[in-house]
Formats: sequence, C-alpha cells, structure tokens
Amino acid sequence: MATSTDPFHTLLSLPHRPLNDEANPTPTSVEESYVESDIHDVLRPYTTVSPDVSPGPILRRKAHLAFIGKLLAKPLPAAYVAFDSTRPWLLYWSLHTYTLLGHPVDEKLKMRAVSTLLSCQDVDKGGFGGSPGHIGHLMATYAAINALCIVGGPGAVPSRQECEQVSAGKTTLAKLGKAGWDGIDRKKLYAWMMRLKQPDGSFTVHEGGEVDVRASYCVWCIATLTGTGTRELFEGMSDFLASCQSYEGGLSSTSFPTYNPNLQLDNSSPRPALGEAHGGYAFCAAAAYLGLSLLEDPLHSSASSSSTAPERRQRLDVRKLTRWTLGLQCPFPSQGGGYKGRINKLVDGCYSWFSGAGMWGVVESLQQVEKETTTSHKNASPSAAPLTIPELWDRPALQAYILCVAQSIPSDCSTPAEAAASTAEGGLRDKPGKKADAYHTCYNLAGLSAAQHVVRPCRETREFCYKSWKGAEEKEENEELRRRVFSSMLGFNLAPGREKIVLGHHDGSGKGDGARNEVLPTHPVLNVGFVQVRGMMLWAYGQEA
Repeated sequence: MATSTDPFHTLLSLPHRPLNDEANPTPTSVEESYVESDIHDVLRPYTTVSPDVSPGPILRRKAHLAFIGKLLAKPLPAAYVAFDSTRPWLLYWSLHTYTLLGHPVDEKLKMRAVSTLLSCQDVDKGGFGGSPGHIGHLMATYAAINALCIVGGPGAVPSRQECEQVSAGKTTLAKLGKAGWDGIDRKKLYAWMMRLKQPDGSFTVHEGGEVDVRASYCVWCIATLTGTGTRELFEGMSDFLASCQSYEGGLSSTSFPTYNPNLQLDNSSPRPALGEAHGGYAFCAAAAYLGLSLLEDPLHSSASSSSTAPERRQRLDVRKLTRWTLGLQCPFPSQGGGYKGRINKLVDGCYSWFSGAGMWGVVESLQQVEKETTTSHKNASPSAAPLTIPELWDRPALQAYILCVAQSIPSDCSTPAEAAASTAEGGLRDKPGKKADAYHTCYNLAGLSAAQHVVRPCRETREFCYKSWKGAEEKEENEELRRRVFSSMLGFNLAPGREKIVLGHHDGSGKGDGARNEVLPTHPVLNVGFVQVRGMMLWAYGQEA
C-alpha cells in the first residue's frame, strides 16, 4: 500500500505549473506548451486513481529486451540502411542495454558481435570506422571498444571453423581462449590517436577532421580501457577541456586557440569557448577532466615526479558547472522531471544521462576531488570521516520521467501488470510522440541506473587497486601513469551515506515493483558495466591472475 512517504505519489501531488510565456509566444514556447500537454496526458492515469490502489510505474523489461533483440537479429530492417556507418554504436547501445537490464548475452551473439566489431578496424592506419572499410573515427572507436569490453575477452579472433563450433553450441569463446581482445591492434591505435592530437591538447575526430571536445573524451575512454595512455597522449588535455567552459558554466564543443607568428601555441592569450554550452559536450568534457584529475590523487604523492600526471595551467570552474547543471532539470509534473540539453530547450530522454544522472555523477565527483585535495593540503588524518556532498537534484523525479514518460504503454494494456508482461511497443524514447530507438533506450536506462545507485570515487578502493598493482619484471615506460589510470578508474564504489533509491512500490519481499525497476550500476565516466570494465582493464594492464 502506498504511503505519504512514497516518492512517486508525493511527486504527483505537486501543483501543475504550465509554461507562462507572458503573452508573448515564440516558436520555442509554443512547442514547449505542446510537450507539456503531452506529458500531462501521459501522467494523468497515475493521478486519477488513489495511491492506495495505483501502483507506481513499472519498468517494462520484457518489452525493452524484445525491442533490442529485434535490432540484434539478422538482418536489420530496411530503414536502418542509413545507420550503416554507425554499426559499432548500434552494438554498443544494444549490448549496454542488456548489461543494465542484467540480461546475459548468448555465445552466438557474442561471436557475431566480436566479428562485426573487429571487421570495422582500420588495419592500415589504426582505430575503428563506422563500418568495414571506413577510415578510423574516434567516436566509432569509442563505441567499438566499449562494445568489445562488454562481449569480448582475452585471446585472438576465432577462426571461421571455431565460429561454426560456437554457433552450433559445441564450445564458447572463453573456452577457446579466443574472445577477440588480442585482435585490437593497440600499437596502431595509439599511433593513430597521437596523429589526431593537436598542439593545444585537443583532438580531431579523424585524420583531417574537425576538433571536438567529445573526441578528447573518446581518447580518454579508449586509452583507459586498452591500456594505451601515456603522458604524451594526455599532455594538454585538461587545459583544452577547461578552456571549453562558457560564461554559462557549461561546456561547448571547442575553444579558439591563439598562435604566435611562428605557429606556436600562445598560452598567455585568452581562449574563448566557441558556441553554446550543451549537455552532451559538457558531460564528455567534464568526465574526461575528472579522469585526468584523479591522476593527481594525493595518495600517489610519493611517486616519482617524472611520471606524474600532466601539468595543468587552466582549471575547470566546478562551482559554475554545478550552477549550470542545476538549471537543466525540468520541473515535475509539468515537464516530467527529465532533463534538457541546453537552457530554454525541450526535455529529452537521452539527457537523463548526459545532463542528468550521468552529469551529476561527474559533477559531484569533481566536487569530492576538490574537497579531498583541500583536506590533504591541510594535513587531515587519512582516517577522517567520509566527505559529504550535498544532493542538489531530484533523483525520484528523473526516474519518474524515464518510467512514465520515456516508456510507452500499449493501448490494449489496462493495468501496469499487463504492460509489464507485454512485449509490444518496447524501447525507450525522447518524449511522447517520438519513436523508441536504441540510442534513447541505452541512455534513458543509463540515467535510470545513475539515479538509483550513487557511485562515486572511493579513496579506499583507489588505494587498494594502487597497492595491488603487479609491476612488470622490467620497469616499463609510463608504468606509474598506467598504474594511476588503472587504480583511479577502478576506484569507484557506492557513496557512503547516499541511499539507493528505486522508484516503485516495495511489498516487503524484495520482489515488488521497486525491485523490478532496479537496473545495474554503470561506470560514471566510461558508461559500461563495472564487471566488464574490470575484466578488460585487468587484461589491458597485465594484471590478470
């Protein structure tokens, strides 16, 4: 039975305050009014029934798994021909959805996915393209490495005969010891990323392409998971990322560097951000900046200074970023509690991750790093109580948007139980009136995960990973940096004092709607499951048992 403390029905009791355009309608305000009306219609069934008999929203797992299953079937529908250059992305979105929902990937699908992903590798120049034969592109490479992290494993690429044995159910990739990770040409991958690097610390998305702050994020994630990070690769990245912060506090796609007459970068000149702050750019820039910031963790202060993290001249204003992020959550119930990508724009389910729960995971982690650094400089005792970071956003409201607004309910389902059992109209969407797709399904569920589980950097876990490092018999170049990357990216844990919040009713047995609505945690920086991240990093850094 619902009670007055039930967060969902508490949210529904809030007054509906539609947009007030002050009698001066604009195309944006008119569209906003339409969206608010659609959201109001979606929420009406939950508000017209007593909370005692109206259950909270239910995650339609069966429908979403069926939706992704169709996308992974062979062949794809004809309409997907336009996505031929985004094959690694389709696999990453689909496979990460499986991870978040706790759904296992069968061996035949693993084999097909590994084969497809490695066929997209540019064997001549390095990196992965969007389809076989395409040139390497950082965004496609990020998606391919993340997808391989999920379904791949140690070992070479299986032969055609071995693939047939896997398809027939006679063996598995793990038993063969050929799950594909050794098929990643990491030397060419690293050399390719270095060719994409610019003098100011930024990266182009492909050779001869444009500079984009998302490229820097892709480089950080790719290098982290494949163990290819070096001081040379990361040098100048933090400065570039911080320079993309706009006057609003968010981050834009790039910034404008100044060069002297000798074509050398002039670090003394102002470097204005180019364009409007945007949730996608802001998350990517802030997440990469967080990863680089963790390399300076005081627990590594005794390490040799010759292998420490790259020097930073410009720093991100975390306070301004926090203030900007605060303005991106749309009020409940008029706009559903979801997030928008820019100020004065429409709510969108994908920003549940980029502007919402994913962004807050990064912002709060940056706040924590700043406080830890300040505490360390004050020579505080290592055994001091855990730092507390104030929670400034509405986690239940975001979950309500994802479960009520981003999910569609089949018209022939009269009860939530029927909707949960149905496999029709699966997948998650941008907003009412939009069709579900793999992209919005993945990032809605990633946002749901980060709104349920508060995963933040954990000093004790970082220190354990750092001390557990098994060095090579002969000291390797960049070993200290590799050790820091390894320990910092595996050094996340559930934040103490931050309870798990799963929207939905609990019947006391652990099997109620709330339990059914829970999804698995995802890595706050990499956005891949923790088990998968750990497995690939153990392999990439030579830390396997």
